Amino acid sequence: PLQKHKVAFCFRNNNNLYKNITNPFIDIMFIDIANGAENVADDVCRYKPTILVAPARVLSVLPNYMDENSIRPQRIFSVAECLEKDDAARLKSYFKQDISEIYQCTEGFLGITNLALGKMMLNEMYIHVEKEWIDEKRFIPIITDFTRFTQPFIRYKLSDILVESDNNDVIFTTLNKIEGRLDDVLYFSQKNTDSLKPIFPDTIRGLFTQMIKLDDYVVEQNALHQLSIMIKPYNEELVKLIVSTLENFILSNSMLPIKIQCEPLITHDLNLKKRRVKRNFKLSRALK
Repeated sequence: PLQKHKVAFCFRNNNNLYKNITNPFIDIMFIDIANGAENVADDVCRYKPTILVAPARVLSVLPNYMDENSIRPQRIFSVAECLEKDDAARLKSYFKQDISEIYQCTEGFLGITNLALGKMMLNEMYIHVEKEWIDEKRFIPIITDFTRFTQPFIRYKLSDILVESDNNDVIFTTLNKIEGRLDDVLYFSQKNTDSLKPIFPDTIRGLFTQMIKLDDYVVEQNALHQLSIMIKPYNEELVKLIVSTLENFILSNSMLPIKIQCEPLITHDLNLKKRRVKRNFKLSRALK
């Protein structure tokens, strides 16, 4: 507690809070991610923070622009986006520590990784979380904040999909992960019926994780029977593998065939949230 900490916040917009809370025990530096990955990495290396806070997309590219021992923060926090399992594993290998996550949005501070448990814990000391169950493990949170007065949140339904863990040793809800948002769920028509089958983001990520020659990808559903796949690197071998994998998945789950289009993935813009799986059209039917 008596050590002075240097905190690097890598975000899109500066905030007066970052400027005003500096004291003898904490120094905060704002690093604008709009300046590009290489400049962000240079600023982080010069500052040498003891605590690094950045969106998952920023953390994921930093190792590409710095030497392995350039910085050694005591804690690293991923914020603003879902930290996917493969990115977390690469970052852990590079920084030699587990990456913590902070679950926070306009609605407030909702959760943080409990390192002792290795899982995210919801902030139920101050927020009541009702669970609208999607299946036996996934739920949509409905929050009531007991501390807000100027902008109250009372039974406010979020659009996040949370996956509850089986941990029974703590009184607060623990999560295996934040899987994504409701519009990250893809839908396909089932054979011999007019119903739609929801395919959750982790299912799609699991299919692509098996492709060891694939560096990065984005899957977008632009219409009910159409998928647009952007991949890096882009070559015919990977295209054939992706198309056959998805076609077999569709067939084995008794869904109608879809059109699959593949194209090269352009380098990801740090100013845009990283979402590998997303649906770009609205449904008239509910998730259930």
